[in-house]
Amino acid sequence: MNGVIPYSAIADLTVQEAAERIIASEKVRYGSLTMEDMVLNGNPGAIAFYDLHKEEYYGQGIYIMFDGNTPVYVGKAKKHFLHRFQSHLYYDPRPNWDWNKLVRSTANRKLSNYSGEYNYEEYRQALDIVLSYNVIRLNTFGVLEIGRLSRLESIIMKALNQSFPNDLLNDRIGRMPSRLLYQTLSNLMNL
Repeated sequence: MNGVIPYSAIADLTVQEAAERIIASEKVRYGSLTMEDMVLNGNPGAIAFYDLHKEEYYGQGIYIMFDGNTPVYVGKAKKHFLHRFQSHLYYDPRPNWDWNKLVRSTANRKLSNYSGEYNYEEYRQALDIVLSYNVIRLNTFGVLEIGRLSRLESIIMKALNQSFPNDLLNDRIGRMPSRLLYQTLSNLMNL
């Protein structure tokens, strides 16, 4: 399936190998995602309308946004990917109301004329950039408990930051000791 990696496919790889697999995997353009892309079985018509909110149909876990082949953002979907991806598109027009973190970070880093005023025109410019990003979902549904997602997000973020320093838009990434890059992902998740 395009843009989806089951956690089981990388759990027994070293953190470095998992990061390399994520980077090399087929990505989907965020702004082009359809319901067929979001539903893990690729067939939203097979889901009863009253079940469309359930996590098992969309998966949950970690997602990585790419600008071309460069990772720029790592996030987590605690509820499910559809819910999380929609939240990046939300705009609140109230004065001095903050934007979604991904859009705000993109504006700060990628808009040369960004005023920091949270106006709609700058929001649209930043959102157009976000919509051009590619995305990979690391599906952990039914395999990893939700409480462990922050740990997985941190490990993946730090591993990608090793190869792409200063490219991630996330705040407070930190560094991963080199020796941990050669531990298996599942081993680090069980510490």
